[in-house]
Amino acid sequence: MLLDAAPEEHLYEGILYTTLEPCAMCLGAAVVSGVRHIRYAAEDGPTDARRLLLAHPLLASKNVALEGPEPLLGAFSLVLMSDWILREASDTAERTLSAYRVRVPGPVELAERWHRGGLLQRMAQEGAPLDDVLGAVQAALGSVRR
Repeated sequence: MLLDAAPEEHLYEGILYTTLEPCAMCLGAAVVSGVRHIRYAAEDGPTDARRLLLAHPLLASKNVALEGPEPLLGAFSLVLMSDWILREASDTAERTLSAYRVRVPGPVELAERWHRGGLLQRMAQEGAPLDDVLGAVQAALGSVRR
């Protein structure tokens, strides 16, 4: 892992980007490793990383900048994650997605609709550029309840 070879002082200068708000274990590992700036795309309701940073004395003492969510990137990552869950975890998909559907219905509903039509799979097979997929998500979210 590249972080193993990086001098610790460089971790203070870097920004850790994540698609989903870090869970308690990931947040703690990042902070203890020296990361002082974390940006995430999508909220993870049960996590509430911001509350964790304030509530835990060790984490609070580290002055970690936590930024997020990023609405478009968050929706994009939730669409991709939801589609993956529908394809790979079909036996537990409904239970897993129901938690996200309550907080962010738009991206989940869009992923379900696209999954039924095979749109993301087709785009992947055709080698669609990431910008095209992101643009399609952005355009479609106007017609999906947020």
